[in-house]
Amino acid sequence: MIDKRPYARAAMRRVSAQFPSTPEAKLMCAIVGCAVTDLFDKSTRRDAERYLTGEMKHAELCGVDSVWIRETLQKVGVLNRTEG
Repeated sequence: MIDKRPYARAAMRRVSAQFPSTPEAKLMCAIVGCAVTDLFDKSTRRDAERYLTGEMKHAELCGVDSVWIRETLQKVGVLNRTEG
């Protein structure tokens, strides 16, 4: 089985670059990053998937499309292709 953590880190670098460079936006980006990290923990994976496949309103408020975030994570194979 391939460790997908490096792919997740690369995807988060791409995602985080889209958030503005303000303290508030950095906090909102950290929430997404925490959910991505939680994908690799069996006890939190289901909640992380539910969050990441839903509408991430805080990302939208920062000008980052939640659909684009989801597609980015799906392309690297760290998030299943499901409808939110």
